[in-house]
Formats: sequence, structure tokens, C-alpha cells
Amino acid sequence: MSSITQSNQPPFVKGHFLLGSATEFRKSPPAFFKRLESLNSPIARFRLAHLNCYYPNSEEAIFHILKTNYKNYLKGGIFFDIARGIFGNGLVFVNDELWVSQRRIMNPVFRKQAVESYFDNMMHHTMCMIERWRKKSQKATKESINAHQDINTLTVSIATDTLFGGSLNEQAIQTLLANMELMLSENKRRVSNGFSPPFWIPLPSNKKLKKAIIEYDQIVGEVISKRAQAKDESYSMIDLLLHSKDNETGKSLNLQQVIDEVKLFFVAGTDTSANAVTWLLYLLCENPKVEAKLREELEQQLGNQKPDIAALGKLPYMMQVIYEALRLYPPAWLFSRSNVEEEEVEGCLIKKNGNIFISTYMLHRNPKYWDNPEEFKPERFADVDITKLKSYIPFGFGPRRCIGERFGMMEIQLILIMLLQNFTWQIDESVEVLPAFESTLYPQNGLWLFVAPK
Repeated sequence: MSSITQSNQPPFVKGHFLLGSATEFRKSPPAFFKRLESLNSPIARFRLAHLNCYYPNSEEAIFHILKTNYKNYLKGGIFFDIARGIFGNGLVFVNDELWVSQRRIMNPVFRKQAVESYFDNMMHHTMCMIERWRKKSQKATKESINAHQDINTLTVSIATDTLFGGSLNEQAIQTLLANMELMLSENKRRVSNGFSPPFWIPLPSNKKLKKAIIEYDQIVGEVISKRAQAKDESYSMIDLLLHSKDNETGKSLNLQQVIDEVKLFFVAGTDTSANAVTWLLYLLCENPKVEAKLREELEQQLGNQKPDIAALGKLPYMMQVIYEALRLYPPAWLFSRSNVEEEEVEGCLIKKNGNIFISTYMLHRNPKYWDNPEEFKPERFADVDITKLKSYIPFGFGPRRCIGERFGMMEIQLILIMLLQNFTWQIDESVEVLPAFESTLYPQNGLWLFVAPK
């Protein structure tokens, strides 16, 4: 065990005697993290009420935590603990041997062939949204549309169909979505408050949340039970989850584990993609030269033809644009870890059971690692292997890198291509575009666009 001395203690930011830095952190996370970075230490320390917290401000420190010694840094801290209580023990929330086993079981579900089987589903729902936009844009009275809201609805539709196929009627789908919305809003509220009251306390919010979780689990559980007994071959994600096994132990997921993975896919697979596409549309509006170059590439490679799987690999500039948008506005802008044992990292001691906050958003805009970091410059990703960039982690880094990355990237590409092929757009400047630093990074007022068919 490391000896605690003055020299290896990270610099500490003092705050309120009771709340610590909670108020400052909640008011503006980027401003607070900038203050921590001004201490010129690879790791800074602060307090959120009773929580002892650490902020790594070095790509080497982050690399060490996420990869080199990742076994000492578990998915934990207040964010994960609150979410785990609501959404269960899906892959993102579990640790140690349970994570190893679940990851082996889940790998086939997100392999290239499996993910590509969802392409037609993505195309169908994207075309439905395009038709809705086309009708809105042809109205005599030109009104802006909330692109963020519509794209979020689109990704939810894709996720629902991907998971369940035709196994749910419309009423059941709406019930699931309403319950998931309540779970997400409660998670957001509790994370913002920094506290989640135990479910046994008979608070009105607890009663509503428990009811939503139970109802959601019952509906999904009934679908899973029916699909487990069905003899027809199906490629819905639930079917893949049911038939996937740990290739070392032969174990499969039990009923509650499948339910939890379904919840997790909704949480991780809808908001994140919708936010990414929304910020892409915003950045293209703000950077017309980039948009023109991207449209030119699409015209050369596809013309007016709908994209297929093969087409996605023929658009190198589009990938640079997407990578750059994910650098500036990573949907998963902040995550946490909790260390099992104390350890000295980059000369700074992290005491055991610390709450470690890693900000993707701040790392991606750090001038130590990026030239002109506030500038939208897709060309910076030309001929770059992003998997080797320690300062670029939109999908995480190391063994716990996001398993759904392939699915998310295919979804983002397809939606963006289809929108570019069918529309032009301009920002409605009467609604200010401001980032909301919540559980994901999204435009807090929406993204309102004037849309015109091409």
C-alpha cells in the first residue's frame, strides 16, 4: 500500500463545507473541470457532499485507468450506482467475472454479420421519418421542426423493432416507452441531485419508479418467454440474446439478465445515436464548406441511389466528419469509475473507493492533445487510426469499450446519408442551441431547423 505523503496528494479544490463542489459542478461542469485543469496536475481532487472525487486531466492517467490497470477501476461511482438501481445488471453496469462472462455471451449479438442484419430495419424507419419531414416541409406556412426530437423518436423506433421484431402490439410498445421515459427521467433527476433514495422508502417518486420497472419487466419477460418457446428462426436482438452462450462455460443469460440487457440497449442505443446525428446536423449548418464537400462525396459515390452496407465503406470524408462531430460533442460526455485499491497514478495518489470522473468532452477539447480544439476540422482524422488515439474516446477505451459501437456507427451513417440525400436545412436562429450536460450531451432547447426537400 502506498504511503500517503504531501508530495503525492493530488491538489484539492475546496468547496462548501457541506456540499463541497456540488453546486459549482452542477452549474457548469465544463467550467468546473477547467478550474481543475488550471491546477496543472494530471489528477485533481474535489468533494461532492460526502463523496471523495478525482478528476484525471492527462491522457496517460486516463489510459492507465481505462486500460493498463482497468481491473482496479470498476464501473462504479454515483452515476453508475444510481443507474444500476434503476436499469439492472446489464453489461455496462456489472464488473469482475460476471462482466467477463456476459461480455462473451453478448459478443455474437454485436458481431458484424448480426449488426448488418439490422440495416433494412434502420432504412425502413429512416424512410418513414423522411416522409414525415417531406410532408411538413411542403406546408404553405413554413415552420421549423425540432430535429432532435424527431431523430430521437426515430432511434427509439429502430431500437424497438431491432429488439422485438413483430412480437409486440402498439399498446404494449407505448406502455414500454412510457415506462422507459419515466425511468430515464428519474435517473436524470437522481443523478442531478447526487442521491437516490432507497426503494423501500415509500416516497411517491419511488412508488412510480417501482411500478414502471415492474411493468416494463413483465411485458419484456412475457415476450422473452414466448420467443424462447418459438420454433421459427428469427433475427431480432432478443432471439440472439436468448441463443447466445458463453463459449467457455456454455452458460446463457437468465430471464432477468435478458430483460436488463433490453433496458440497457434502450438507454445506450437511442439517446446516444440521436444526439450524435443532431450535433452533426448542427455542425454542418455552422460549417457550410464542410457540408458542401460532404455532399460532393455523396454525389460522386451514390448519386440518388439509396445506400447499402457496401456504400458505407466508400465514404472516407463522411467518417472524418462523424469522428470530428463525436470529438466536439461526444454523447457520453462524462463517466465514472471506482477503484478497488489505492494506487499512485502519474505521481498522484488515488485512495481506495474514490469516485473518478472522466470527461470525454474535456479530453476531446484539451489543447495539449488537439490543435485548435474548438475548431470543426474533419481533416484532422484523415489517415488516423482512432483506436490508437489515447485522447479520443467517444466509445470509451480499453476492454470495456462500448460493445454497441458498430451498431451506433452504422445507424449514424445511414441516417445522415439519407437526410443529406433528401433535404437541405438551416437553423431556426430564434431558438438558441446550447449543450445540456446531463446523462448524455444533447441540445437543451432542441435543434430547430427549416427543412427543404432537395
